[in-house]
Amino acid sequence: GPGRMLDPSAITTAPDGTLLVADTGNVRIARFSQGGTYLGSYPTPEAPRGVAVSPDGSRTYVTTTRNQVKVF
Repeated sequence: GPGRMLDPSAITTAPDGTLLVADTGNVRIARFSQGGTYLGSYPTPEAPRGVAVSPDGSRTYVTTTRNQVKVF
């Protein structure tokens, strides 16, 4: 299904409780509810290896396999 992970490499919790997973194999950041319900995802330009969220939730930081940090 759409929430299936392929090589997840990092997870963080957004201020609203949403879980964000760096899904390296699918080249995306996947979003889940606290209960584990898949909420959607957004693609990243490169395979993500790490993910973090700003304290106010306005920005998502993604580290990539090229050792770069992308801001969304």
